[in-house]
Amino acid sequence: MPPSTNTEYGVSIRIISAPVGVTPNIPYKLTFWTYFDNQYAGFIGVQFNDVAYYTIDATDHGWGGTSFTLNTVDYTPTTSTVTIKFEFLFGGPNGVNSLDRIDGITFAPA
Repeated sequence: MPPSTNTEYGVSIRIISAPVGVTPNIPYKLTFWTYFDNQYAGFIGVQFNDVAYYTIDATDHGWGGTSFTLNTVDYTPTTSTVTIKFEFLFGGPNGVNSLDRIDGITFAPA
């Protein structure tokens, strides 16, 4: 799919998975690590099939230094495929220059 040519206010960047085959009504677990380099860095939102489900920001688990924070999200799909979307929404002028990161993403049955 080609990149979007439309600008959406407030969304700085997106990472969108290909559709993932799952078994409906079986619990799954999404895990990933986050890093925020300052407390005004904004936040990262997670969506399953275009429905907002989880957010994390720098003040939730700390920021700065060299520490990554583990995030665990329980999700039970109701369809046979799931598309996972991460949205980075950088906060104000201090957030634009942030070095926010995600790493080590896994999605598997719980």
